This record gives sequence, C-alpha cells and structure tokens, in this order.
Amino acid sequence: GLEVYSPGGTKLGFWDNLEFPIREIVEYDGLILFATEDGIERFNETSFSWESALTPGNGLPNNMGDWVGELWTDGNNLLAGTATFASWGGFQRGVVGYYDGNGWNTFNTGQNGIPNGYPLSMSQCGSYLYIGLFNNNGGIVYMDLNNYSVMGSFTTSVLSNGRVAAVACDSVDTLYVGYDADNQGISKYDTATSTWLTKLTSAANNLPEDPIWLDAMAYSNGKLMIGYDD
Repeated sequence: GLEVYSPGGTKLGFWDNLEFPIREIVEYDGLILFATEDGIERFNETSFSWESALTPGNGLPNNMGDWVGELWTDGNNLLAGTATFASWGGFQRGVVGYYDGNGWNTFNTGQNGIPNGYPLSMSQCGSYLYIGLFNNNGGIVYMDLNNYSVMGSFTTSVLSNGRVAAVACDSVDTLYVGYDADNQGISKYDTATSTWLTKLTSAANNLPEDPIWLDAMAYSNGKLMIGYDD
C-alpha cells in the first residue's frame, strides 16, 4: 500500500487501491504524481485528496501506455516513460511522453534507430537527458530538452548489456549505467568529451556481482548509491 506521514512522523493516510507497484514519485505543478501500472495518479496535498488520474486518452496522448515505469521533472518539463502491450500481454514498445506546460509530445522506442525497451530510468547529465531502456536488446536514448529533439542512442555495441536498469549522473557530468544482469559492472560515460571511461567492476572496485535493481542508482554528495537485486 501507499502511506503518507507528516514531517513529525504522524501517519496521515493509507491507500491500497492503486495499481502497484509505484515506480516513481515526483512533485509537479503543485501535485504529487505517482507512476503506476494504470497511468499517472495525482494527489493534491492542499486539499488532501486524489485528483483524476492521467491515462491514455484522458490527459495523456492516446499512443502512450497505461503502464508507467518512470517520471522525471526539472520543475518545468515533465517526462513519463510508458509501455504498450499486445493483446496477448507481450511487450510491444516503450513510449516516452514529454510535457512542456502546454501540451504533450511523444516518441516511440524501437524506431528510427532507438533501441526498444521499457523507459525505466532518467537522468539529466551535461546537455542532455538520458533515458535507460530495459529489454534484452535495450539501451539508452538521449534528448535535448531545449528543443525536445532525440539526439542519439547507445546500444549493446557500447553497453555491457541491453537490460539497462538505472542511469545516474555525477557532479562532473559523468553518466553511470547499471544493468539488470549478473556481473556486468557499471559503465561510465563522459558526456563532456563523448567518451566511454573504464567501467566499475567487481574485481577492480569490489562491487557486488548481483543485478542492479530497477532505477536503483543515484549520485549525491560525492557518492554513488546503488541498489541490488540478490
């Protein structure tokens, strides 16, 4: 379920009627947004009530998916990573939606040279926003938020694995890429010089050999924090 607490630790509410799991929580335009498997749920803290959810055809473009794996915002732009599925339930493609305060635009994964995968992790690093795409043949796509253009992508030709689970950025704009696969280490990319750096590995850096959990990597105060699936 979902619980909310006051700054003092008092429990204020509990809900168990959402389409769990919730994969991301962000604040945007005065509301708390939740990425669920049935759209984007929205909570108004001022009125302490739920507002209508954003779903395809109801606040989101029709071509976006109900399944929402990631939300990201810089306060002005809102991005949502969604996925669509075939009638028999199999994954079809990822659809990334971006909202500039006036309306939504989208692009599909698996087209125009973009790897196909679930958009599960996003991180702004240097000039671009990098989006991890989780799939056996997934990868990373990166876009310029100044003009909302897709600028390029990375595939398994340079990545250790297509099952990109998490991306993060440090204070000098180095991109870190983690994988949902055993003993793959963490790839490092210098966004300033557009070069791949030496990976972090179990042998060299004493990292666990376990897969990295979905979107479970962040950089703060000089430290890279990583969550693993054992």
